[in-house]
Amino acid sequence: MMRLAEGVDARFAQWLREGLLPEVKPGVQERSVRTAQALVDAGLRLLEHRVFEALSLEDLCEEAGVTIGAFYGRFEDNKSYFRVLQRVTSLRSQVAFNEFSARILAAKEPGLQTVCEELTLWIVGRYQTNAGIYRSALRQAADGSWEPFRQLGDMYRKELVALLVPLIAHVDASQRVLRVQAAYQMLVGTLVHATLNDPGPLRFQDQAMTRELTRMVLAYLQAES
Repeated sequence: MMRLAEGVDARFAQWLREGLLPEVKPGVQERSVRTAQALVDAGLRLLEHRVFEALSLEDLCEEAGVTIGAFYGRFEDNKSYFRVLQRVTSLRSQVAFNEFSARILAAKEPGLQTVCEELTLWIVGRYQTNAGIYRSALRQAADGSWEPFRQLGDMYRKELVALLVPLIAHVDASQRVLRVQAAYQMLVGTLVHATLNDPGPLRFQDQAMTRELTRMVLAYLQAES
């Protein structure tokens, strides 16, 4: 068995204290928190190469370096565990987006092209990083598994409207919000399709994917009303 992670991620422990991961059974000892974190991180690693339905409890616990009993000491069942994987992914993405947004806003008068390049690179990177959990959630979307990520997308859209609308003054004022929202929808729609099917000709992990998506978003936002 692999060893447990040496330390506890401060944010993970904070999310537990704040009740943001309600499916994790309560545990006050540091080792209990480390066990839950190790299982979450192990699951996200394994989902890079398989869907959740194909993830055995034995493989998960071996990857995390814990026993099957330790899993059930932290999670009620597979469904609760998968919900935690979604919540942790969403919370980490929110932190990453706040850092991204702060970096963009800190730049002196960033132009539309720069923001589009940075934004597309960031969003593609998030989909590549979280492809496993996204793919599994999309395959189970009928039972509400995509809902946490849909809510995350709603947050992204709201923040991107505030970020991008001031940069498209050439567009009629009545159309600016929709223009930004539609650009985001086209970008994410392409990435969702690539996450599920990766049909090409641009492959999901190709650098060309980011380059061409940047061109698409920029051209659409630059278009006159």
